[in-house]
Amino acid sequence: MFEKKYLEYMLRTEQSGKTLEDIIMNIKSVSKINISPDNNFNNINIIETFILQNKNYNIESLTNEAFRKNIDLLQAKIIIENNNLSYRMIKNSMLPELNLNTSFVLKGFTGKSRPSEWREAFQGISKSPDDYYEFFAGFDFSMPFLLPADRAKKMEIQYEKEKAEFDYLSRKETIHNELISILKNIDLLKKNIEASKRMEEIDEKRYKFAQTDYDNGNMDAENFSKIQDAYRFTQINRINLELQHISALLSLELKTGTLLETYGIDTSKFFKKG
Repeated sequence: MFEKKYLEYMLRTEQSGKTLEDIIMNIKSVSKINISPDNNFNNINIIETFILQNKNYNIESLTNEAFRKNIDLLQAKIIIENNNLSYRMIKNSMLPELNLNTSFVLKGFTGKSRPSEWREAFQGISKSPDDYYEFFAGFDFSMPFLLPADRAKKMEIQYEKEKAEFDYLSRKETIHNELISILKNIDLLKKNIEASKRMEEIDEKRYKFAQTDYDNGNMDAENFSKIQDAYRFTQINRINLELQHISALLSLELKTGTLLETYGIDTSKFFKKG
């Protein structure tokens, strides 16, 4: 299983200036990719232990998935909920209070312990209830005294609330645009990989013809070495594109919040549907 810290390092760090070997080793450590050399000519192949499905991605479904599962958005949403709660609490503390107070007293039973005395009291209640009942109802009204600091606190919390809401919407827009950019990059890489494979096939045939000519003494070592190097360069170019494609797919899964699911980790219990 991949190490998350390597995954984040590979996806979040600029690869410019790194050698092809560095890039291969980084993605190999993340995607469990094995570079398999052919002893005859160092043919390079990628073997994916964990295969990333090359799905027909739809921007609308990806955006909905990201809005529901993206970690940055989930964190921003929690901040909004906390700020809303704080704002409601301080707002409620500044409201006037109106309370209804009631009391009901049943008299005439104090000091009576024998059944006959209880019967006498109940008979008295039935004859003249006003002498035995006492009821009171009233209202209490209070208005909180607000200090300047209280009003300033309310304004501060309101500002944080509005700022968090704006940040959440801004992040959603950013993620949507990033998904579009990643999808375009994936599509372009797929086309470039196909073109690179066709070029590799041509260079492979040229190399095999050159190998025959060299073995038969019809080509010198210098020209054969140039054709061989050109073939190797084409292979490396194809490998580089394939690694970029895998990196882009990983970036897409990371951005939509489905990367763990891609590697077989069930996260359904952490996310609400809808």
